[in-house]
Amino acid sequence: VSAAEPSTPARVDQGLRSCSAATITPPLDLAWRVKAGAEILGAPVIHGDRVYVASADAGIRAFGLADGRAVWSYDCGVRSEATPLVLDDILYCGSDDGTFHAVDATTGAPRWRFKTGAKITGAANWFSRDGALFTVVGSHDTLLYCFTADSGRLAWTNASLSYINGAPAIAGNRAVYGGCDAFLRVVDLANGATLFATNTGAYIPGSPAFDGTDALVATVGGLVLAVNIVSGAELWRYRAPGGQWFASPATDGKVVVIGGHDRAIHCLDRATGKRRWQVTAGGNIDCTAMIAGDKVVVASDDGLVYILNLADGKEMWRYDIGQPSKGSPAVAKGIMVIAASDGTVYAFRSR
Repeated sequence: VSAAEPSTPARVDQGLRSCSAATITPPLDLAWRVKAGAEILGAPVIHGDRVYVASADAGIRAFGLADGRAVWSYDCGVRSEATPLVLDDILYCGSDDGTFHAVDATTGAPRWRFKTGAKITGAANWFSRDGALFTVVGSHDTLLYCFTADSGRLAWTNASLSYINGAPAIAGNRAVYGGCDAFLRVVDLANGATLFATNTGAYIPGSPAFDGTDALVATVGGLVLAVNIVSGAELWRYRAPGGQWFASPATDGKVVVIGGHDRAIHCLDRATGKRRWQVTAGGNIDCTAMIAGDKVVVASDDGLVYILNLADGKEMWRYDIGQPSKGSPAVAKGIMVIAASDGTVYAFRSR
């Protein structure tokens, strides 16, 4: 098996840190926009010279990164709220009927599918072991599933107590995920066994992020937590007065950035959890921020996309897409791509 070449979604790496070495220099100009079906709740992903997105009209679509030209579409049969994963030449994405689809990323032809017991809203992640690739995805049937990436053979499942909404983060031989049962679970990737679980006190709507041996996770109870995934010890917690988190944390190892339902973007010190800066937006924020070099890209429910200076939160650029963005931006090859909830995908380039 050759080295895996994963897609570049908002979360970027297996640790779901939402941090990219790719840079963008504002101001940006609109390169293209295209209507990609109905409502989009997940994020676009960039892989090679293409952009992939799933929408509520049951379609997964591929577009040219340079010009937005339609390449192919695949019919899931029902709506999809999930963010695709592209690994080598296969795209993986869940849908609302609980089906996990594997699709040829070049042609859009089906490869394999597996029916779970309830809808899939989170993205899949991946890992390699003994020369083989595996995908891992959570379902609202309370199970975390692990499949062989090439054939869809079920390798193992891990049981939680309620819906799993987000994606599992992966580091080394461990995966960590949260869900509506409020537990953050650490799983052995070799066999799916739970190594430990910690109760965060409120349900976890998004995905955790791995940074070193620590997991960063946000809850609807208004907490951002740092938990060591070896010892299970809580390292710090941050609470935003009146805030709820539906987005997932982004980190570059030095800071943690997250937007909330207090209409603010918060930047925290990664080591201590102390707030470094806070910037008010025009609406609630469900979009997971992207750290791109020394900048932050984030969108809010007021229809605005913002680029902020990572050091101090100073606004550097904004663009009104007219609709909320629930999924997160993707940045690669000097292009930033973001999807609006009305099904429009936008691509921007530096001037």
